[in-house]
Amino acid sequence: MGKTQNIRKDDLRVFIRLIKYAKPYWARLLIGAVCSVMGGGSIIAMFMAGQQLLGFVMDSRKEALVDKVEEVEIVENVEVVEKPALPAVSRFVPRQAIAHLNTFGGGMLFAMCGALLLMILVNSLAYFASMYLLQWVGQRVVMDLRVRLFAHLQKLPISFHTNSSSGDMISRTVADTQLLQHTVTSVITDTIRQPFTFLMVLSYILFFEWKLAVFSIVLLPTVVLPIILIGRRLRRISREGQKRLAELTSVMKEALDGVAVVKAFGQEAREETRFAASCRGFFRRMIDATKAKALSDPITHTIGGVGGIAVLLYALTVAKPLEECVIFACAIWALYEPVKKLGRISMEIQQSSAAADRVFEILDTPVSITDTPGAVAVSGPLHELEFKDVAFNYGEKSVFDALNLRVAAGESLALVGPSGGGKTTLVGLLLRFFDPQSGAVLRNGHDLREFTLASLRANIGLVMQDTFLFNATIAENIAYGKPEATPDEIIAAAKLAHAHEFITAKEHGYDTIVGERGAALSGGQKQRVAIARALLRDPSVLILDEATSALDTESERVVQQAIDDLMGRMTIIVIAHRLSTISKCDKIAVITDGGVAEYGTQTELLAKNGMYARLHGMQYSK
Repeated sequence: MGKTQNIRKDDLRVFIRLIKYAKPYWARLLIGAVCSVMGGGSIIAMFMAGQQLLGFVMDSRKEALVDKVEEVEIVENVEVVEKPALPAVSRFVPRQAIAHLNTFGGGMLFAMCGALLLMILVNSLAYFASMYLLQWVGQRVVMDLRVRLFAHLQKLPISFHTNSSSGDMISRTVADTQLLQHTVTSVITDTIRQPFTFLMVLSYILFFEWKLAVFSIVLLPTVVLPIILIGRRLRRISREGQKRLAELTSVMKEALDGVAVVKAFGQEAREETRFAASCRGFFRRMIDATKAKALSDPITHTIGGVGGIAVLLYALTVAKPLEECVIFACAIWALYEPVKKLGRISMEIQQSSAAADRVFEILDTPVSITDTPGAVAVSGPLHELEFKDVAFNYGEKSVFDALNLRVAAGESLALVGPSGGGKTTLVGLLLRFFDPQSGAVLRNGHDLREFTLASLRANIGLVMQDTFLFNATIAENIAYGKPEATPDEIIAAAKLAHAHEFITAKEHGYDTIVGERGAALSGGQKQRVAIARALLRDPSVLILDEATSALDTESERVVQQAIDDLMGRMTIIVIAHRLSTISKCDKIAVITDGGVAEYGTQTELLAKNGMYARLHGMQYSK
């Protein structure tokens, strides 16, 4: 029992945290609450007007029966006289009703009908206004949460994304928040609207028949208890369902991202089987949730029906007028409706708590790479970059123990060495994708942590082996890091990257849509667009991470020519496995586990006959 209570407290705590996002929209909540009060008050007026109208109709019916009996008695003793023809419209109305209306006055009937219709109109307008305003707030809360979640994901370090499934992140941002959207809107609406409705109806019953009110209150736990029990089961099912949906999203994303590999190895059927299995797992969880939710309405309706029948039986025993019996039965039903919806709030909260946990788990993940207090923008020309006694590890795996390395401004440095030696980690430290556990990376003698991230990265251009282009035009991709760039600046960067010629040769030139991940361009063309994108920002440091390793000979020659032309204009750091691509670099550093194994010019390293010489010999002997 203690465990269940803790779970429910956690659910409530998570949901309260979620509702706090509605604070900026308190004005709409207040107006929505006022409309809810108006709606609840109009229900009482509707009951009162309905009771009066129904009583009037019942009295009219009684009078009509009496008139009919008297008419029959007169007809038996007096000669029947032909009555004048009635107006056309009155042929559809019983003579007794017309006579009764003439006696009591049709104006009263129309007034009662008008009052009832007015209350119905007020209730409808109040319902619309409160529903619209409260739903608006609920959906806006979830929209804000979704935007904040995406923004937080953008701020989390590369290490987080490396260890996380992108499919799972998509599922949390889209699917989990979608579930929360339904819950938040319905809970906010019912939490504000239903208590007023319940109190108004209960007040009406207490005022006119307190015994019925007591009886109704006794039955309330029988309505709420099943809903609470069902809600606990829904929470478990929902948590598993959201995990299944995340798995489904991940399987689909992997299959689509790797569609070429799937087709090349003929594994379409295998991927279909994986996806179908994930779909079946998600389907089973959703069906379990549907069964649990479907039980709540029959239970509450049955209890409500028992309450209505009990009211009628009670009224019969105390000889209540029929119109009072009908109105009280409607009131009892109206009393159970808000109780049912309020009881379902617990079920909704417990069902969505799994999704909320998954969302807040991301939001609670600390952003480890941030601007330190007092950080300033990078200013002035670059003189030197230095890695000073840098130690770094991924968990228990140590990459560098005490790495020391210097790069002078305008110098080109090549990083070579075995895979996994730490070359990409080194440039990641330079970009502050992560920070060293000890030691420091310095720019002109100042720790990189003294500079703002935005200004630091604005001074560094990055070209990766796996070039990523957005599904936009070539011009938009080149200007991605500098959206305000002019067409002349874009063209100038493209020319530096040796990309202008192939771009202008295309039908739409710089307005050519490159497709998803640059599918409309060749590998060499994508790399040159990526180099132009990096150069447009006029960086002081250009990092080329295996920029030519995946290219054919001709594309590699063009890209290499672009890189060679840039040497001397800026500081260039090249990560390469093909040693032929770094022959013009000023210095070469051989990076292995722990730090820099060798450092110098190519001639110096070959003369040492060490690790670089062995790597060089293996490649050129082939």
